[in-house]
Amino acid sequence: MDASGSVTTKSFVEQKTFIKSMAKIFRISSAGPRASAIVYSSDSYWVFNFNEFLSMKEFNNRIDAATLLGHSRRIDRALHFSYQMFSNTGRPGPKVLVLFTFGEESAEPGSRPLKEAIGPLRLIGVKTYVIAVGHTAKRKNLLSLVEIPKDLFVIKNVQSLQNTTEVFAKYVFSTYGKMNKNLFVNSSSLQT
Repeated sequence: MDASGSVTTKSFVEQKTFIKSMAKIFRISSAGPRASAIVYSSDSYWVFNFNEFLSMKEFNNRIDAATLLGHSRRIDRALHFSYQMFSNTGRPGPKVLVLFTFGEESAEPGSRPLKEAIGPLRLIGVKTYVIAVGHTAKRKNLLSLVEIPKDLFVIKNVQSLQNTTEVFAKYVFSTYGKMNKNLFVNSSSLQT
């Protein structure tokens, strides 16, 4: 989740609602698809990792407890943190990253170009989708994070985010789930 300085409290809550809806659609569980969540700004931290089993109630509570950090938006650091997360999943299986951003990567000393920062995730087979919200998210820069342009969802404003949940879930299933049937416990409800 993007928790950087330009993200409002309302926008942060909308990200949380989207994530909880996706977890319900994908039926996150210990036996089926698992999830991990991080929050990022100038640094990143775990909300929970793949090796923690969470009931849906605990999943939702942990998402709700995530805090807005402020500061700069270091997508490159979030990608590095995600690489560490996916390198320690504890079991084989499909790997999908959904990155939220509400704007451009902060240009700071030591920041890595996004095209370079995504490389390690691609090497370990992580499929990346990006949800960019608002007018400050630059499509051109974010395209380097995805394999094909359709994997980048640009949403006009945070009010439109919840209307995107089912469309996004169907797209993920149609592009990645059909190749990886284990991604969804009940994928029949998402057939397109």
